[in-house]
Amino acid sequence: MNLFSVVAFVIGLQLGSALFLLPEQLMPYGSWGALSWLVSGMGALSLTLIFAVLSRTDPAFGGPCVYIEKAFGTHVGFYSTWAYWFISWFSSVPLLLLAVSSLESALGYKLTLFLKIIIGSLLLATISILNLYGAVIAGWGEIAFALCKVLPWVIIPLIVVTKYGWGTPHWDVEFTPLKALSSASLLTFWGFVGLEASTTIKDVVKRPERTIPLALFLGTSCVLLIYFVNTWIVLGEMPLAQGINPLNRIISKVFGPWGNVSFSLLTMMMCLGTLNSWLLASGQMISVALKSGLIQITPPKAMNPTVFGVLLTAFMIGATTFLIQFRNSEEILGKVIELCCAIFIMIYVACLLALIRFIWCKELQVSRWVWGVILIAGGFSFWSLYTLPLSFWIIPGILFLTGKFIKNRFTDGECRDC
Repeated sequence: MNLFSVVAFVIGLQLGSALFLLPEQLMPYGSWGALSWLVSGMGALSLTLIFAVLSRTDPAFGGPCVYIEKAFGTHVGFYSTWAYWFISWFSSVPLLLLAVSSLESALGYKLTLFLKIIIGSLLLATISILNLYGAVIAGWGEIAFALCKVLPWVIIPLIVVTKYGWGTPHWDVEFTPLKALSSASLLTFWGFVGLEASTTIKDVVKRPERTIPLALFLGTSCVLLIYFVNTWIVLGEMPLAQGINPLNRIISKVFGPWGNVSFSLLTMMMCLGTLNSWLLASGQMISVALKSGLIQITPPKAMNPTVFGVLLTAFMIGATTFLIQFRNSEEILGKVIELCCAIFIMIYVACLLALIRFIWCKELQVSRWVWGVILIAGGFSFWSLYTLPLSFWIIPGILFLTGKFIKNRFTDGECRDC
């Protein structure tokens, strides 16, 4: 994969449902909600620099779990791999559900449960086949999906600004500026979750020591700009955007009767693009874990680790999506996403600690400015964990117990570095 493919991959991992869901959540904070993208964006960009430095620790493989294993041993590496892979595919389930419901909205036809399952299966199969042809083909798919995801959010703001102007800033809210920024930033930080996954494809990237750091920074900067500009316009045009899904209301206002159809199709394409990115990352994660011996499972004959990783991930996404549709439990997905986000942040903290250990043990030479970046990234990460409800900490315990069972069942239970 070249630089353009990796930049598209970084954009595909981050730019997604947050663009549709968060403007409504940010409305109580007025224009402070739009500015919060800049605050959380600083945290996200600091994390991109952290992972750019970490990507230098292993010339062959990359990814958060690889760095954690190198720093703290195989046992910790296994549990981080299990948790990271689990939340990667589990948090992808809403993307497939949203893609199907968006297609239903565009068609203007109420789909039966059977049709939803068939359409969801076909969409997932298409994305899986794209990944089975290899990371290079999937990389070209990333570029196509990225263009479909980025161009509309450049064109739509231009049309809205030309027709209605930038809108009126709304600073008078019931919160103090500091409270508004801090509360809104915790929401908007969710829009950047997944930035680190580009390091999992290091073994298929051309000149990864240069390509990955540059792609991380460029891709995240592009996502930050799109989030900020579009949210500022939505919150500045509040009279046009009142109600559920304000972005949809503005697009319908600008484009007329076809606005809802266009918005629904655009939502579907963005969900499929993000799903493609996560399937590629999750498949590569399993492949790296198998090749490095972190997970000791023997794939079926004539099946390489990458194909096995993609098929296993696709199966879990499909099976979970089917169960949720069958049980009609979509209302629980919002809470599931929050829990997955919390575990993502825990992994970020583990990677920060791994980097500090590498530097302390003189296994990695860094410039002094890296310590400033560590302080910024650590501040954001620990701040996010501090605000979590106590009930959220139950999930890591469950993942640890299930990981322990899998480790005893599929590995020899011994530490390779002991």
